[in-house]
Formats: sequence, structure tokens, C-alpha cells
Amino acid sequence: STRNREVTRRGRARRGEARLGRARRGLARQGRAGRGRARRGVAWHGKARRGAAGQGEAWQGEEIGKMSTTIIAEPGSTHDGDFDKALELIEVAKKAGADVCKFQWWSNPRQLAERRKAKTYLPIYQKYQYPKTWLKGLAEHCTRHGIEFACTVYCQEDLPAILPFVKRLKIASFENQDFDFIKACLATGLEVIISTGMSHHLDIRKLVEVIERQGAAGRTVLLQCTSSYPCAIKELHLRVLHELASLTDCRLGFSDHSRSEITGALAVAQGAQVVEKHIQLARTDNRNPDAVCALLPSQFVRYVENIRTAEKALGRAVKQVTAGEIPMSKYKVKL
Repeated sequence: STRNREVTRRGRARRGEARLGRARRGLARQGRAGRGRARRGVAWHGKARRGAAGQGEAWQGEEIGKMSTTIIAEPGSTHDGDFDKALELIEVAKKAGADVCKFQWWSNPRQLAERRKAKTYLPIYQKYQYPKTWLKGLAEHCTRHGIEFACTVYCQEDLPAILPFVKRLKIASFENQDFDFIKACLATGLEVIISTGMSHHLDIRKLVEVIERQGAAGRTVLLQCTSSYPCAIKELHLRVLHELASLTDCRLGFSDHSRSEITGALAVAQGAQVVEKHIQLARTDNRNPDAVCALLPSQFVRYVENIRTAEKALGRAVKQVTAGEIPMSKYKVKL
């Protein structure tokens, strides 16, 4: 009937409008992603273009190697409460080529368990808590070995103890929606690294809004992270880095809880500028909660080497004839 045809036409029109709306939102997201990536890459691309005077001129690769991922070795709790083991882990991190060695510190295990509503974890927090006096010793050992000391902080009350020794702060995934705490960390003026585990798209939007309201996007790093220990490869979802790039101008990175030696390199290929990875000693207690996702010294050496190889392989983002192609270019067919 005429009425039925009219109803059908209206239904199609509504569906068409809905599709159009989704398409427009998708384009807007792509536009934001493109603008963010362009802003982060424009200076580097400019250098690459200036390095090649003509279309056919060989580009020598001056910019290759200038891309430098910040690699953070994280002992976490794999020191087993032994200060000498903690010092040895710093040396392992440095020898492997890491830029930063990051520990974790909390002053009050009971308060941490209560804040997280994690009473069953209280014995673990108590076991792997270490004295505040360690902070100075760890920082000094890092300085002696030419590697930066960093620390994860879990509550605002602990900031005064940690701040004298660090250039950057780390916030764990469990606290990435504790906005008062995050604001206190941002207010220090230091770089703040925040893991995004256990978060939905809307959680990240809220987090980014807090960061931007503080004017701190330029000194904040968001890490793609899956809070599973160890994390299965199929749950790493490294392409989330592209989604994060569409939401913020913060630097991006990857907190790796897998047992793989190549996942850091894969993250760099997806745009990560910071990679964090747990490390352990051969003599770390295998009952240690961080041991299940931590690499041994020889494995971590390969992990770092893979990242540096990825940086070289990514090279530039401007197509030019390379120096290595010149011998073959004389054989190229030209019509």
C-alpha cells in the first residue's frame, strides 16, 4: 500500500542518516588522528626533505638513528626485597642498553590495599615493600652507572619522598582514573607516564580531558597496556596506539606484560615512543608476582636490540633514492 511504501522510505532515510552520522564521526576521528600524527612528525619530515635536494638525489639517511625510543627497564618487585639484587638489576638494565631503570615504592601497604579494595593482596604489598632509605641508594647507583632512576608512585602522600630522586613519575593502570592523584602528579611539573590498562575508550577520554585541562599533554606519556600477567600475545592490541593518537597529543608508549622478545619492536612500529618492560635475575624467586612477565638479562638484551633494529628499519617517511640504490639505478628502465 502507499502507506507501507512511505513507512519503508522513512525507515531507509533514517538508516541512511544514521550511516552518514557514523561516517562523519569516523572522518572526524581520522582527521584528529592525522592532525596529531602530523604535528608529531612535521619537524622530522622537514629535516628529511631538506636532506634531499632533488627528486633523484640519493638520501644518505642522516635522520636514521635519530629516532630514539625511551626504553624503561622495570625491576618492579623482582628484587625480592634484597637491596643487592636491586643494585644488580640496575646494572643489568644499563648493560642491556635501557635508558631508565624504574622501581616501585609505597610507604603504607595497608593503605594501598584499602585504596584498591585488594585485601587479598595485602601480604604481597607487605612482602615487597622496601624502606624509604632505599630510594637514595638506588638513585645513586643509577647515577654511577649512567642510567636514569625512576619510580612508580601510588598515592599523593608518597610524592615528597620520591620527588628528590626522579625526573619523571609513573602512574600504574590501577590509578589511571584517580584524577585527584593524577592532578597532584601533574602539578609537580615532571613528566608523568600513565599506563592505560583495564580502561575503556571513554575512560581514556576522561583521562585525556584531565591532562589537557592541566595543560600537561606535552609532558605526559600514555602507555598502551593490558593488565594481565603474563599477557597473551593476542591481548596486547598494539593498534590501540592509533586510537590513542586520535584522542591526544600526549606522547605514546607501551607497557609490555608479555613474555615475548619482539613485542617492544612491534610497538615502536605502531608509533610507541616509550617502551616499558619488566626484568628479573636468574636468581629471582620464581614465586615473585612480577617474575611471570619479566625477561631474564640475556632476553632483555635481545628485546632492546630488536627495538633499536625496528627504529633503523622504520627509517624516514619521505620516499627518496637511497645511497644503497645508486649502483642499481643505472639499470632502471626509463621510458
